[in-house]
Amino acid sequence: MGGPFLLYREVPGVRNAAFFADQEGSNMSEKRQEAKNCIRKKEFPKSAAIAVFWGFGLLLASVLILHHNPLADQVTEQMKKVSGCVLITFTCIIFTIYHDRIVTIPVELFQSRGLIWKLAKNDFKKRYAGSYLGIVWALAHHSRHCGLVRL
Repeated sequence: MGGPFLLYREVPGVRNAAFFADQEGSNMSEKRQEAKNCIRKKEFPKSAAIAVFWGFGLLLASVLILHHNPLADQVTEQMKKVSGCVLITFTCIIFTIYHDRIVTIPVELFQSRGLIWKLAKNDFKKRYAGSYLGIVWALAHHSRHCGLVRL
């Protein structure tokens, strides 16, 4: 008939107040989660993202075209400007075609950052669990590699 901390009388066959409070609490948390999901689902429109990307491309191309180096060979400078503009245009076209594929991966990584962090911590713990001073060894090992790369 209830535990030692029960402050109300239970009636057989009737749901008690704790059940309703628990249901109300779970409904509130579901509503909060739903609201958070609605906020997260407000995405930057695809056409606007493509327009911004093309705008940056045009800005970069205009800086490239308007730049003048009087000490350089003019033929070489002209070839650099043309090839740079072709590369910028090609990049903008590729971004327009593959926008969904390009944007999906960073968004999913950002949304899964908690899981990724937990998996990285678990991997680190598992790798150095049996060794003494495992964290120190891990840091020394990686800093040694960084030192070798700098040489």
